Amino acid sequence: MLLSSSSKKLVSSILNLSTIRALSCSLPSQFSNVTLPPPPVVLLLQQPSRSFAARKGTRTKREKAKVKKEEVKKVFMFDKVRKELDQPYKKQRPFDDTIYPLPIDDVFVSYKFRFTRYPFATAVENFKELYHPTMYNVPDAPLILRVNVDLVYPNRPNKFQDGWRSVIEMKAPFILEGMVRPSILAFCPEDVTYIESVFAAGADMAGSKEIIKMILEGEINAKEYEYIVAHPSIVPDLSQIRGIIKRNFPTVKNKTISTDLIPEITRLKSGIKIRLEKNDREPDYGYFETPIGTLNMTTPELESNFMSILRDVVPRRVSGKRPEDFVISCTLRVKHHGRPREEFKVDLTPHLVEFQQQQKKGGAAGAKRGGDEEQPPQGDADQEEEKIATTTTA
Repeated sequence: MLLSSSSKKLVSSILNLSTIRALSCSLPSQFSNVTLPPPPVVLLLQQPSRSFAARKGTRTKREKAKVKKEEVKKVFMFDKVRKELDQPYKKQRPFDDTIYPLPIDDVFVSYKFRFTRYPFATAVENFKELYHPTMYNVPDAPLILRVNVDLVYPNRPNKFQDGWRSVIEMKAPFILEGMVRPSILAFCPEDVTYIESVFAAGADMAGSKEIIKMILEGEINAKEYEYIVAHPSIVPDLSQIRGIIKRNFPTVKNKTISTDLIPEITRLKSGIKIRLEKNDREPDYGYFETPIGTLNMTTPELESNFMSILRDVVPRRVSGKRPEDFVISCTLRVKHHGRPREEFKVDLTPHLVEFQQQQKKGGAAGAKRGGDEEQPPQGDADQEEEKIATTTTA
């Protein structure tokens, strides 16, 4: 504590008097009658260390700081996944090279000019020549198609379409090495002739109400079948096994409920499953890869399969979006290990004319589907499904 000059003098005088009193105790007896003045009384007041008040809320903040922070639970993650997340993200969306000019010669610097787009037939012939027995000697190599789509809603840059799954029937069926045909369970009306025709179409198990009874008794395991199709007349009886088949329950939206099951079974048996891949870091972009045949097939057969995929994908765009804005690009490559990866971009201009004409005529007939199977039911087909569900619950 700091003292003023007057306080210092007072303290020194007190110390002197106390020294005199201590000495008087050791003097001879003749000086015992000497009386000394009493020591003065001094009041030392403690002054505060600061002359200002604390700000409002300081004490409250200090008390809150003492509260222990909640421990964040650590989610288990494999080292491989953690390393991938720590690394900088590499965009999967193909670069838009339309800003570059077209090449004017056969030999050019690739990054200064636009990537060449080939007609579908030319790209297929190039692969056939490259994998000819006199070259790479893989004449039956599978041909893989990659489709890149833009999922942004028109005039709404912060809204994106969801992914989808589909089974596309190939006009020219093919079987690749290791490919297994899916198993199908069909619920048909009580008509022996119709059930026989369903078996002939490719169903692994077909029947009527007796199949439902066998599933309830455990004689048939419905989970072993990849697809379940049903006739509308037997759908109300399927409510007994809804909890068993769960996600495989037939619906109109998935085209597994139909009055004619034979074409649907053919589609599921000979079709190719596709699934649009999306990434949370790129919600505006999606893609999928699927085989469309082998190189030993004819070019018209491969092109018919290519058009089958476009006829399933392009109508999934949202209303108001042009086909050329929805499908960014398509590339062809051959799946063969140990060989350099050759890719050819397909010129989509002649293939999208069909969808552009539809859009001009009736306002994009295919876009009525909303571009997403997971959206709320709309349209006549989904209203039919609601009616069936109502009769089922009743």
